[in-house]
Amino acid sequence: MATWRLVTLAVVCGVAAAGGHVDRLATDEQYAQFPTLFQLDDYHKCLGRPEGLYCVGTFNIRPLRRPDPLFDMLKDFSKDTRNFNRTRLHRGYCVNTRCGALPETNTTLRFERCVAQWGRKRGMQLSLQQLQYCRTHVQEKAARSGPLPLETSHRVFLAVIAAIVFMNFIGTVYDMSTKDDDKKSKLLSSWSIRSNWQYIVGPYPDGDPRLAVLLPVQAFRTIMLLLVIMLHVCMIHVALYIQNPEFIERTYHKTEVTILRNGSSSVQMFFLLSSFLMAQGILHSKEEPSLRLFFKLLLKRIVRISPVYLLVIGFASTWWPLMRGGPLWPVVVEAESAVCRRKFWAHAFFYNNFFDDSKYCQTQTWFLAVDMQLHALGLAVVMCTRGAGWGARRGVLWLLGTMFLASCLLNTWMAYVSEWQPLMFVSVPENVRTMFSGEPTFSEYYTKPWGSLPASLLGLLVAHLHHHLYQRGFKPEEHKGLIVACQSMVPVIPAWVLCGNLVRSVRSRGFIALYMGLEAPVLCVMAALLLFGAYNGSTKTDIGNHNHALAQDKTAQRIATKGYLQHVFCWRGWFALGRLSLSALMLHWCVYTLFAASVNTPVTSSVLHIARDTLATAWLTYGAALPLTLLVEAPALRLYSALVH
Repeated sequence: MATWRLVTLAVVCGVAAAGGHVDRLATDEQYAQFPTLFQLDDYHKCLGRPEGLYCVGTFNIRPLRRPDPLFDMLKDFSKDTRNFNRTRLHRGYCVNTRCGALPETNTTLRFERCVAQWGRKRGMQLSLQQLQYCRTHVQEKAARSGPLPLETSHRVFLAVIAAIVFMNFIGTVYDMSTKDDDKKSKLLSSWSIRSNWQYIVGPYPDGDPRLAVLLPVQAFRTIMLLLVIMLHVCMIHVALYIQNPEFIERTYHKTEVTILRNGSSSVQMFFLLSSFLMAQGILHSKEEPSLRLFFKLLLKRIVRISPVYLLVIGFASTWWPLMRGGPLWPVVVEAESAVCRRKFWAHAFFYNNFFDDSKYCQTQTWFLAVDMQLHALGLAVVMCTRGAGWGARRGVLWLLGTMFLASCLLNTWMAYVSEWQPLMFVSVPENVRTMFSGEPTFSEYYTKPWGSLPASLLGLLVAHLHHHLYQRGFKPEEHKGLIVACQSMVPVIPAWVLCGNLVRSVRSRGFIALYMGLEAPVLCVMAALLLFGAYNGSTKTDIGNHNHALAQDKTAQRIATKGYLQHVFCWRGWFALGRLSLSALMLHWCVYTLFAASVNTPVTSSVLHIARDTLATAWLTYGAALPLTLLVEAPALRLYSALVH
C-alpha cells in the first residue's frame, strides 16, 4: 500500500503542478492581430530569375508612435519565456520581387529597407537585428552549375570510406573461403560482414545470470534513444520557420510537455547505464586490477566509439552541407557544419564540451564527450576499490554512496554560486531556436562532467550492490515486495519529471539550486530501482493442473515464470536494437535535418507532424545504423580484441 500511495502522491504532484504561475496565452482573436512571426518566400523561384536576391534575417519591432496597444500586447506576451519573442520577426524575402524599385545597391541595406517598408504599412518600425545571409542569382547559379567546392578534407573522407568498404570486402571473402577456424586469421576475419552480423544479433545472454542483466539494460537504452530522437525532432521543429508558432507556444504551456523540456536531465539515465555496464564487466572479470588493465579498457572504449563518432563528424564537416539546399539550409546546416570543422580535433580527443562550448556540432555529441570523461573516472574508481579487495564488500557501497551524495551537494553549491537555472527554465523557444548558443546554464552545467557525475557514481553503486547481492546468494523470489516496489517506478519516473512544474512558481535562489542538485539524481535513483526490479523480477509461479494447458504454451509459461515486466524488457529484439544504439545516436541528427532543413516554406507543426517525423527518422536512422555498425563499429572492436589478446 505504501508503494501505491507514493505513486498516487507523485502523480497528483505532477498534475497539480500546472498551477501556481501566471500563463500569458493569447486568444485566437489576439493571435490574428499579431504580425506574422516567420515568413519565407520561394527560394528557388526567386534565385531562378537573373535579378534575384534572397535574404534571411531577424528584425526588432519598435512602435512608430506612442501609445501603441498592439506593441504593448506583444511585449507583455513575450515576457513569458514559454512564448516566442513576438517583438522580433524572422524574414526570408525575395527582395527583388517584394521591393524591386529600391535604388540601394548594397544587398543588406536593400533587404533592411524592404522589410522596413513592409512594417510601415502595418504601423511598425523594423530594424535589422541579425542578418543570416544574402544570396544573388549569380552566386546560386555558380554554386549549382559549377564543380562542387571540394577540399582536401572531402577527399580524405571519401578515401576513408573506400578503405572501410575494401577491408570489409576482403575480410568477408576471406571468411567465407576459409573453413579451418584454428588457422583463420583473426585480423582479417574481424572485417567479415558475416561474422560481424553475430555482433548485432547475438550472442543472446539468456540463461547466464551474470549476462542476463544486460537484457533489460538494452531495452532501457533503446527506449531512451527513441525518446531522444523525438526530443531532437521537436527541437528542430522549433528551430525552423513555423507556419503556426501558436501551436508551439500553447504546447509549451502544457504540464505534460515538461518531460520533453527536461530532456537533458532524462539523458542522465544513459550515464547511469554506461557506468553500470562498465563496473559490471570489471567486477565479473577474472583479470586483476592494474594500470595496464585500466588503459586497456579505456582504449577499448575509445576504439568502440571513435570510428563511428569521427566518421559522422567527418561527414558533417565535409559532405553534409553539400547534400541539399533551401532558404534555411545555410542557417541550420551550413552554420553547424562550420562549427564541426572548427571543433573536429576537439571531438577527436573528447573535449569538445570545453572548447568553444557555446557552439554545438551535432547537439548529441556533448553526451559522448562527458561519457568518455566520466568513463575514465569511473574506471579509476572501480580499479581502486577492487584492487583494495572491496569488490563485493559493504565498505565500497558506503564509499560510493558518500561520493554520490557529495557530488549532489557540489552541484547544488555550484548552481547557487553561478545562479544556474533548471533546464525547464532555459529550454524555451528562443533558446531552442539557437540550440542554446550562449546559454550559460546549458554550456557550463548540463554539458560538463560535474553535471552528470552523480548519475555516473550511482551506476557504479548499483553495479557493486548487484555484485554484492549476487555473491551473497540473493534470491528475488524471497523479496517479492521489494521487487514490486522497484517495478512501480514506471509511473513514478514521469510523475517526478512533471513535478518540476512546481518550481516555476518559486524564485528562491537557494531552493532552485537545491532542486538543480537533486532533480537528475533522484530521477536516476528511480531509474536504478526500475532496472533492479526488471532484472530481478523473476518470480516462481506455481501453475496448477487447471492451468496445465496454458503452461504448455511457451510464451505464457515464460511470462508466468519471469513476470510481465521482465518478459517485456527481455525481448530478443531489444538486444539487437541496443547494439545499434551508438550508430543511431550519431546519425539521427543528420538524417532528420537532411529533410527538415531543406524546406522551401514555413513548416506546419502539430502532434501528428512530430509523430510522423519521429517515426520516419527512427526508421531511416536504424536503417542507416545497421551498415555503419556492421562495417565500422563491429570490425573496430573485433580488430582491437584480435590485437590485444
